[in-house]
Amino acid sequence: MKKILLFVVILLIACTGWVQAQQMMFGDTSRIGVPYAKDPHVVNFQGRYLMYYSIPPENWNSASGWNIGIAESINLINWTKVGEITPAPGAEYEKKALRSRSTGS
Repeated sequence: MKKILLFVVILLIACTGWVQAQQMMFGDTSRIGVPYAKDPHVVNFQGRYLMYYSIPPENWNSASGWNIGIAESINLINWTKVGEITPAPGAEYEKKALRSRSTGS
């Protein structure tokens, strides 16, 4: 009985480690060189998942502004950046940057 209990405990520990290794982990490194994705939002669209997230100004230079990054996945684990939404130059509607309102002014 002790051997069976020990086997079950070891199996549960091994499975927990596998589940943790399969977590969704994504960060866009294109702007500041380290993984970053603020306020992610994921939608399922035509058999794929699209994540929209706020990305900071390039190298924290406010002139480039906050924008929206887009990443794609088919399994919610592995993600690839597929695009970026940036405001038109001089656009009055987003003169303070295109971003989630929770990122501040």
